Amino acid sequence: MRAEVRRLWRHAAMALLCLGLAGAEPALGSDAVSVATATPRPPVEGAFWGQHFHRLQGTPVGEAGTTAWPPVQVGALRLWDAGVSWWSINPEPGVWDFRRLDVYVNTARARGARLLYPLALTPRWASARPAEPCPYNPWGCSAEPRDMADFAALVRAVASRYGDRIEAYELWNEPGLSELEIDRRHPLFFTGSVTQLVEMARVARAELDAVQPGARLCTPGFVNGPQRLDLFLAAGGKQYVQAICYHFYASSVRQSAAELVKVRAVMQKHGLEHLPLWNTESGAPMQGEGRNPDDGAALMAQLHLFGAAAGWSRFFYYAWDNQDTGMLDADGHWRRAATAYAALQTWVAGVRFQGCRLLVMKRVPLIACRGERDGEQRLWLWSDGPATAETSPAELASALGLPGATSLRRAQLLFAPAADRLPAVPEGRLRIGRIPVQLLIAADGSAEPGR
Repeated sequence: MRAEVRRLWRHAAMALLCLGLAGAEPALGSDAVSVATATPRPPVEGAFWGQHFHRLQGTPVGEAGTTAWPPVQVGALRLWDAGVSWWSINPEPGVWDFRRLDVYVNTARARGARLLYPLALTPRWASARPAEPCPYNPWGCSAEPRDMADFAALVRAVASRYGDRIEAYELWNEPGLSELEIDRRHPLFFTGSVTQLVEMARVARAELDAVQPGARLCTPGFVNGPQRLDLFLAAGGKQYVQAICYHFYASSVRQSAAELVKVRAVMQKHGLEHLPLWNTESGAPMQGEGRNPDDGAALMAQLHLFGAAAGWSRFFYYAWDNQDTGMLDADGHWRRAATAYAALQTWVAGVRFQGCRLLVMKRVPLIACRGERDGEQRLWLWSDGPATAETSPAELASALGLPGATSLRRAQLLFAPAADRLPAVPEGRLRIGRIPVQLLIAADGSAEPGR
């Protein structure tokens, strides 16, 4: 029953998100993609590849059908929807159950994954509004704690038990703020005020400083709400955080870029542009009536390529074993998205991204990202919509403004990176659709670059 309630709540939240994002996508002439990726980035590191696991293998309490750690790079793990939130591990005053959390922490440690623990979901016994409906528990978990000493005890208990095995703490998941009329009409995962949220930040930072001073405290993971982040920082939250967490759910890269530009503007307004920015949750729908699962896999890959170019040092995909957005089918077999995720990691590992841009060819909006690895210049290209553009490598090089002495050599389609190469397409024509293509750039007359 809890899983069904959780799924319905997630669908409601996503519906609200889509309403909020309507109209957010910039016009073709407004290249937020270039603005969001203008700063060259250091090489992509393993911690960029973050995941969520709902049912990690080895957990002693939980649902059937546990998930084995996958044979892909998982450099970071966010412990959300894993059955280890506050109300799960502290069901009664003074009662703690760390069995499930122990498995997640110890497994991640053994696999070399860094952990982010969201401080969220108030137990009903500690809730300021125990009769208030909320996403999961099902009562009281979106309210602030009645007594901040109970929240302090949570932070102290988790930080004392796990120490540096938990790298960072996220202050709540997708909170609304009672100061905003839209959040009063459509409650999210927090229904209190910004003042109460900032007080929780103060308490959390004080407890971490006493027990684990090296741990980062991240802002709440706001979703579709730069104004919420602005309110939190302006109310005093900025003095307690060492990273900015945000949930960049989007149906296209242009949409994500427009949101990112707004978030960065808020960070700059408060003098926090130097802090790391983490995308702590976003996913792509993989199934549903009339939905092509390849479209979901393509969007997943597009967002990762853009995120790496935009400087997200963490991208926690939601979620490896989720029914709607995950990499596995109901029987635990890999979907095409999992294959794409594995191939994407080979493309991006160690790449220094040099930026992305919007490129309109034959009225089709394309996204082009540039990067370098081991002296090789690489290009990633895809359509940021349902339409497909057909072009030639020479036309594409000209549209990109590449010097006349350069050419695009050897294309690889994401789902089959070893097989789909130019000139496999007729007469050297290249069809650019939603599935990203990688092209290697070489000077004419030079030896064709290696993989």
